[in-house]
Amino acid sequence: MMNMTEEGLLLRSRFRIRNTSELIALAEQGGLPERLIINTHPQRWTDSVIHWITEYLTQNIKNQIKRMI
Repeated sequence: MMNMTEEGLLLRSRFRIRNTSELIALAEQGGLPERLIINTHPQRWTDSVIHWITEYLTQNIKNQIKRMI
């Protein structure tokens, strides 16, 4: 784990946002912290169904291998 401040660890334990809808809802409620880092994977953003499926399958295969290691 990266060296996080106590404040960062506390915020990480309070916020477990898993999708865009949850993020939007929290923002609309005024529940977001003053500063925020959004970790995204832009290589997964595509309008091509074939590219999206390829990325999805590749990520799932890699995740299964990582779990076995």
